[in-house]
Amino acid sequence: MNKKMKSLEDALRGLRGFNSSQSVRYEELCTFPEVELPPGYKILKFEKFSESGNPFFHLKIYCEKLIGVGKNEGIKIKLFNQSMTAKALEWYSKQDITKWHTWDDLANAFVDHYKFHVKIAPDRISITKLKPKSTECL
Repeated sequence: MNKKMKSLEDALRGLRGFNSSQSVRYEELCTFPEVELPPGYKILKFEKFSESGNPFFHLKIYCEKLIGVGKNEGIKIKLFNQSMTAKALEWYSKQDITKWHTWDDLANAFVDHYKFHVKIAPDRISITKLKPKSTECL
């Protein structure tokens, strides 16, 4: 009976998105666990991305804020989660961080995921091609 109960509990955890076999070791949860911030480095308050904005714009603003980091890709990657909220942070936490060896790896994954969230303003040609429906007037 205990095996059946354990099996049911494991199934429920799986349905809820919690897998008890997932490691909670710091080295496996943290991006670049060997990277440490320089002594006295204050983590800045970053503009937060919540998945509805332009990912290119967000990356540009994020990189502009990284004063004092220089070319240290580990720190850039390690701090990136500080610039996200809500669904974007959930997306980030579900990624296979072992695939991110460089800043470009992370930035490309981020842009690939959110590039379709960018609202594109109509240009003059597309506006001139608009035709009113029979029930509308201009």
